[in-house]
Amino acid sequence: MTTETKTMTTKQVADRLVALCREGSFASAIDELYAPDIVSIEPPGSNAPERLEGLENVKQKTVQFDAMVEAHHGITVSDPVIAEDHFAISMVMDCTFKGMGRTTMSEVCVYRVKDGKVVWEQFCFSPMPSQN
Repeated sequence: MTTETKTMTTKQVADRLVALCREGSFASAIDELYAPDIVSIEPPGSNAPERLEGLENVKQKTVQFDAMVEAHHGITVSDPVIAEDHFAISMVMDCTFKGMGRTTMSEVCVYRVKDGKVVWEQFCFSPMPSQN
C-alpha cells in the first residue's frame, strides 16, 4: 500500500494560512506552510530586517516580534485574493507594544506558493514612529 501526499494548491495554502492567522497561530503557520528557503521582505524603517532568507531566520523574526508585544487585543484577517501562484491578504492587529502603547497596525501581506509551500512573503505597511 502506498500513501500519496498531494501538494496543496495556492488556494489551499492561502485558506490555511488565513485560518491560522485568524487564530493568532503565526508560528504554526510558518511550521506547517513555509518552505525551508522562504524569503521574507519587510518595508524599510520597520523593526525587522528588510530581507531575510531561510525558515529559521523567519521563525526568529516572529519570536522577536512577539517579544515586542505586551498584549494582543484583536486581529482581523481578510479572505485571500488569489492570482495563480500568488495570494494577498490584509491584516489588522490591535496590540500594545512595549514602550509604545496600544496601536492598530494595518498591512497588506503578499505570498508566493511553489510546490504547496510559501516560498516568498512581503509585508506592506507604514512603519510606526518610534517613541523616545
